Amino acid sequence: ERGNAVYDKHHNPVYLEGFISDITARRKAEEDMKLAAKNLAELNATKDRFFSLLAHDLQNPVYAIISLSEFVAENFSNFGRAEVEDALLQMHNAARGIYTLLENLLDWARLQSGQIVCQREFVSLVKAVNYALDHYRKAAMQKGIELEFVYEQDAMVETDLKLLSSILRNLISNGIKYSYPKSKVSVRMQKQPDWIELCVVDRGLGISRRHLPKLFKLDNDLHQYGTANESGSGLGLILVENFARLMGAEVSVESKLNNGSKFYLRIPGKI
Repeated sequence: ERGNAVYDKHHNPVYLEGFISDITARRKAEEDMKLAAKNLAELNATKDRFFSLLAHDLQNPVYAIISLSEFVAENFSNFGRAEVEDALLQMHNAARGIYTLLENLLDWARLQSGQIVCQREFVSLVKAVNYALDHYRKAAMQKGIELEFVYEQDAMVETDLKLLSSILRNLISNGIKYSYPKSKVSVRMQKQPDWIELCVVDRGLGISRRHLPKLFKLDNDLHQYGTANESGSGLGLILVENFARLMGAEVSVESKLNNGSKFYLRIPGKI
């Protein structure tokens, strides 16, 4: 605001002349810029922490492969067939862990760049679930975990098979990772008038109430090892939530610490 007093010939003030500027818009723009800068800084910090966890998760299996291969090479003549097979199995598991992590990382990068879209087709849920279970039967067998699929009859839904398959693989893999040896991971299918519910149930470590609200978020602070010391960045669950949203589906979780978890996927569709 700027103004000057105007006086009469007797030097008495008569009126003020000048201008008034409304800085509301400018102040709002400044506040918006500050908020955007703060959000960007928080996002960068979250991504830095996330990629640090990913690097840690890659480091463990890579180190396992290097150390095991060196140990076998140096002591091969003293090893029996069973010992060599055991070492090879451990290296195979470590390599599979790296592959799964890189696969999820690639999907996440494609998701962030908008390259993944929902392409709908009619899908048999029984076939989709059985295919995902077959993918992990060997891993489950190594921990003595039984894989179970409970359903009454098949259901056909119009959805994206690739997105659905990725969701199922991540949830089943997660269940095996955090289940106690010699337990069971179940997939249960229930039909409702307007949607079908798939529930993946494990009998394992469970999740504390404090971590549940941010379980599917990039800024979650849960970094929990599996029951066989498997590493886990949480990227798989982040993909699950994002892929479910792309499909028009919903994902939720019920869990208690040391009492297992139930992950629900609700897919819209008329029966």
